[in-house]
Parts: sequence; structure tokens; C-alpha cells
Amino acid sequence: MAFGVITAALLTGVFTFVNLIISKEQKTSEFRQEWINELRKEITEFTSSVATFTNYLLHIKKRTKNIDEFNSESNDFYKDNMTLPIDIMKRYNSILLRLNPKDDEVLIKKLTALNNIATSRYLPESVNVVSVATNELIAESQKLLKKEWKRVKRGEVSFFLTKWGVLILLISAISFSIYHHEEIYAALSSQFIVNTSK
Repeated sequence: MAFGVITAALLTGVFTFVNLIISKEQKTSEFRQEWINELRKEITEFTSSVATFTNYLLHIKKRTKNIDEFNSESNDFYKDNMTLPIDIMKRYNSILLRLNPKDDEVLIKKLTALNNIATSRYLPESVNVVSVATNELIAESQKLLKKEWKRVKRGEVSFFLTKWGVLILLISAISFSIYHHEEIYAALSSQFIVNTSK
């Protein structure tokens, strides 16, 4: 009887611990999913702002005949669209703060390259330069987003290990109980035989 009580207490403790791990990891996965969605949104808005900004300036450059005319028109454009360069810088910094400097080094380089095109004093040669830099950033972003999505689907490492650990522990506990149950049953049976033979 004492063995059964101990086994029940152990199993209750294990299941309580597992539930605690599951709820913690579920919350972590929710935060990770939110991080994925926000990063995707930030990158989309950043690349869109850069494209709009550089396309306007390249269009002005193409349309104007000399540097004075270009400076005059681009100054008017800056006055009318003051929020656009600020928005680019804000989104750049926001994305940068979401990334790990060591793990996401290549992505940060692609992000910075596109930001430098938009914030440089010199315009890119053509829209193609912006498109290439944008595509490189998107391709690198997709790798990170895919990796993080796989982590969400699989679950956090501690959850993954706990899941398999509990399964092994449960099988061991059941096997142990069955083994000891037969031993106890055999001891009780032999005691009963001894008592009846007296």
C-alpha cells in the first residue's frame, strides 16, 4: 500500500511539473509567433518606404535637366515628405533591435546596405540597385523567419526534451510498478499459503 501511495505522489508531481513546463513553453511560443509577425511587418514597411523614397528621387533626377533644378525639386520633395526619411530610419532601428548581432549578422548587413542606399547623400544609379538590395534583404529575412517558424511548430527545446523525458519516465514507472506488483503479489501469496498450511 505504501508503495502505491509513493508511486501516485510521484506521478502527480511529474504531471504538475509537466503542466508547468507546457504552459511556460506555450507562452514562449506565442511570444515567438508575435515576434515573427512583427518582424515580417517591419521589413515589409521598411522596404516599401525605401522603394517609395528612392523612386521619387530617381524620378526627379531623370526629369530635371541640371543639378540646380534637381536640388530645387528634391528640396520641395523633402519638405512635402519629411516623414518618409524619418520612417525609414525608425523602421531600420526597430528591425535592428529585434535581431541578434551574432546569429543574424548576414541579415543585418543586408538591412544596413539597403538603409545606406536610402540615407546616402548620393542617389543610386537606378531603381535596379534598390531592387537588388531589397530582394537580398527579403531572401535573408525569409531564412530567419522560416527557422523561427520551425521552432514554433516543434516547440521550445526545453518542451521538446521534457516531452520525451516524461514519456521515458512514464514507461519506466509503469514497468517498475508492474515488476514490483508481481513481487508483492508473490510475497503475499506465499504468506497466504504458509498461514493456511498451519
